[in-house]
Amino acid sequence: MKALKILTIIASLASGDVLAGETGPMPAPPAAHSFTVGALRVTALRDSVNVVPNDGSVFGKDVGSNAVAALLRGVGLRTDRISLSVDALLVRSDNPLF
Repeated sequence: MKALKILTIIASLASGDVLAGETGPMPAPPAAHSFTVGALRVTALRDSVNVVPNDGSVFGKDVGSNAVAALLRGVGLRTDRISLSVDALLVRSDNPLF
């Protein structure tokens, strides 16, 4: 029988738009993305987004918010805030010891 364990982590990924001007935890459309890590099959299950202002207090402390804004602009994201997805990971393995 396959071993099945659920690990919960916070993944720092840029995610989709949320309501303009709002920050803090927000609901997000449910989503799932599967991938492999070695022999493990992993599925990321998205259920919320945490939005923080791009003010240099969370990201870019050493480079400043202008450098972070330039990076966000370069990949087509808003520059005034950073959206962090909150995901749970479902990890599947054939190894009963995992």
